[in-house]
Amino acid sequence: MREFTGGIHDKRFLSLQKKLIWDLDRAEFRNIDLVLYMRIGGWSHTGGTYSNTMVEVEALCEAMFGYVIPENIGNYFMKKYRYASGKGLVGVWPVVKQYHDDRMGKAKV
Repeated sequence: MREFTGGIHDKRFLSLQKKLIWDLDRAEFRNIDLVLYMRIGGWSHTGGTYSNTMVEVEALCEAMFGYVIPENIGNYFMKKYRYASGKGLVGVWPVVKQYHDDRMGKAKV
């Protein structure tokens, strides 16, 4: 996993990369914070000058979750929540968790 997080070379991603590595280490690579998940989802669909980083973040998502976070989960547009705080994600949480749980359940089959 470290190869993927360390393989994203865009300096604009560096602060998120550090938080992600810290969060993963702390959770012994078994869990990720919702805020980080949403930020990764946002980075997966940023576009523009971030195109190369998007591809690297998609590879990270595939390695971490077994799927690439989609542009929309339910009615929620991931890019919009890229910088949301915990409080701003309260309404999003149930839909995102259900989506993730469904994907993880399908991956185990």
